[in-house]
Amino acid sequence: VFTGSSTITPTAAITFGNVQISPGVTVTVTGNIMVAGNWTNNEGTYTPGTGTVTFNSTIAAQAINGTAIIQNFNNLTVNKSGQTLSVGGSTTSLVIDGNLALITGTFADGGAQITGSATGTMTMAAGTFLTLGTASTATSFPTYFTTGNISLNATSTVTYNSNQPQTISGVPTYGNVAVSATVPVTKTLGGALTVIGNLTINANTTLDISASNFPITIAGNWSRPREHY
Repeated sequence: VFTGSSTITPTAAITFGNVQISPGVTVTVTGNIMVAGNWTNNEGTYTPGTGTVTFNSTIAAQAINGTAIIQNFNNLTVNKSGQTLSVGGSTTSLVIDGNLALITGTFADGGAQITGSATGTMTMAAGTFLTLGTASTATSFPTYFTTGNISLNATSTVTYNSNQPQTISGVPTYGNVAVSATVPVTKTLGGALTVIGNLTINANTTLDISASNFPITIAGNWSRPREHY
């Protein structure tokens, strides 16, 4: 728990359990850290420097939460085989100044829009999952990463998962894409859709391309319940 302003300059990656930043506190990190618990920013100031924060618990889910509306990282890595990192609390915006890397596990944005940068990279390794949106909030694919800086493995999966209308980004080329909801909702394309793997349209979800007429290219399978396209 950081209750006073601190500067951390690790010469090698260090591991924290839970990280809590109290109101009015400034925490500056100039190296790489690993977090095995939750990251809770209660409206303090986190200055990420040029390092990487890696969430790496493989035995429990983890959360980025707290009362801070905007949370900022330089490089953010998810390395959680069989587990999920979620954004929660009051956070509605997650800003990545550098690179976003999903190595193993699932990253759920929890209704917080992920904003990258034109100079950063976004990567999803084999078998990783990115879940966008919640029942009440429709988020979009992470913004501001350029097309050439996004690489999604053919077996990775991006799920647009909101009960609100959601736009499926035409960038990037996806591994697998799924659209999901627990109540009837329509989702639309924001551009031509290219999927190396499978496109899955789950129950309660209609994928409507009638207004845009954007093409869909799928190398794998197309799965949908009855008339939901």
